[in-house]
Amino acid sequence: MTRHMAFFRPSTGLITSALIIGTPILYLSFVHARLSQKIHHTTKKGTLTVTEISNIDSISTSAIEENGFMIHDIASKLVRKELLPALDTNTLLTMYIRYTMARFSSFPQAWVLRLTSDRETFKKTYIEKLEFKEGDVVCGLYRVVLRTEEKVELLMKQGNLEGRLVVGIKPKGEDMVFYSETLMWKGKDDKTVMPLERAVPKWLHELASWWLLDLGTNYLIGLRKGS
Repeated sequence: MTRHMAFFRPSTGLITSALIIGTPILYLSFVHARLSQKIHHTTKKGTLTVTEISNIDSISTSAIEENGFMIHDIASKLVRKELLPALDTNTLLTMYIRYTMARFSSFPQAWVLRLTSDRETFKKTYIEKLEFKEGDVVCGLYRVVLRTEEKVELLMKQGNLEGRLVVGIKPKGEDMVFYSETLMWKGKDDKTVMPLERAVPKWLHELASWWLLDLGTNYLIGLRKGS
């Protein structure tokens, strides 16, 4: 019996490998769970109406009505106005999106995009100078198609799939709402599986968008404290 037990005893190398692989996963799962308590998150999918995605202005009504399947994901965080730098919303938005996109440029998702994109657009020195006006490109995939004082709408296009990433700030009473809104869609007869239809990419998207919301808002709060 002792011999059989020894035979099935895991080797030190196997244990080490399990720890190397498992520890980051456990840590990221902890971060995801912690962020879920700070971030308000909603997801809708299917045939969506114009009203349901009314905040996105760079998509025509006909484009919405003609597409067969959409995924609409929104993450948001409230921050008291008194905690933020005493700046206008437009300036706050520029500072916030510069900081968060510069952080995103070092995420695993961005490293994948570097393989087929202009690497210059991933450099922090490049991102930190962007005004995020219409036509600006950041992290290879994202092109600004609409800019207002309260939001930036970025086009995402890969192959026959298209979408929007909307980053914005809007007042709500004594608070400011920081949000990240992602919309992806495909045609009625398109059998392509979009990233947010898959469990792992969806989870990683949530982790990234929530983490950036938390990092970005904490960055602005830190500026106020340091002034």
